[in-house]
Amino acid sequence: KRQLQAELVNLLIGAGHPGRAALVQKELADATGAVDAQRRAADLLYRWMQKVQGQGQREQVFQVARHAAQAYEKVSEQRPGDLDARTRMGEAYLLTNEPMRGIQSINAVLEEDSTFVPARFQKGLALLQINRLDQARQQFEMVREYAEEGSPFAQQADRAITVIEEQRTGGASGASSSVPQTGS
Repeated sequence: KRQLQAELVNLLIGAGHPGRAALVQKELADATGAVDAQRRAADLLYRWMQKVQGQGQREQVFQVARHAAQAYEKVSEQRPGDLDARTRMGEAYLLTNEPMRGIQSINAVLEEDSTFVPARFQKGLALLQINRLDQARQQFEMVREYAEEGSPFAQQADRAITVIEEQRTGGASGASSSVPQTGS
């Protein structure tokens, strides 16, 4: 049965149904308790969260983000050194009614590794959303410093800094809507 579920997950991914794939994978992960299965479920929930976020469905984003955060939390408990999972958990919590858990998670990752680019980028986005432009710019400048040249994070950090400068000069209408979310 588990082998069939794993094959179904792959079929659903191939068919472009990340939500259904995530739900089947979560069921498989819960049944096996395997951390790799849980990580795959969390990653599929994360992709689904990003997809619905791009569609602007606020209530659905909230629900999927909550499930993604909980899935990454399970992974983090078993693999505390997985900074990517902890960062994604924080990002997901930022989209729920528990944004402070998200900030705490991201800050904890940065305390452990101040050069971890995905966490640094997410912190910049969080600061941008609450209109702390100077602090956000500082985070994005650090992203540019630590990220590989030409990487998606470096490019988006450049865009974010441009948006901040435009907002300061009155050229942009909304900073947070101009800088897309980027997963690692």
